Amino acid sequence: MKNQINKIVSVVILFFLLSSCHKVPKSFVEGERDRAFKNYLIMRKIEFTELSNSLYSKYYSDFLDYETKELLSKTPFLKFNQVYVYQGTNNTIRYFVFTDIGYVYTVDTDRHGSEFVSEPVEGIIKVKKPFPLLFYGFYKLEDTIIKIKIREKKTS
Repeated sequence: MKNQINKIVSVVILFFLLSSCHKVPKSFVEGERDRAFKNYLIMRKIEFTELSNSLYSKYYSDFLDYETKELLSKTPFLKFNQVYVYQGTNNTIRYFVFTDIGYVYTVDTDRHGSEFVSEPVEGIIKVKKPFPLLFYGFYKLEDTIIKIKIREKKTS
């Protein structure tokens, strides 16, 4: 009886050792983000044998910018580096510029004209001279809705 228990325990331990020592399939180790990053490196013709920390630290932020730009460029609802106008309060007009990497810039002007823009005539506002924009925050698109995370600060 004791001999049978020893055999069973030995078989269970052997099975456990064999099952824990097998190589995990590559598809479980390598995630979707890693595959997308590899494809980005191949597209940019950056030579590598395997993904390493130095590759991630050197190129991953560029990859994220590229991915954001690709995603945003597919939307027909928003044009990049174009001026969008919001007529907020009675005395101010706010201008927005959306970039292709997810940044929003803004500036407020007086509705009755300023040193930068003329007073609106038949809905047309003429720019007298270029004016500085403020970094307003980050945005993302969800279907047809623009969601802005506000973080105002001056740009240099």
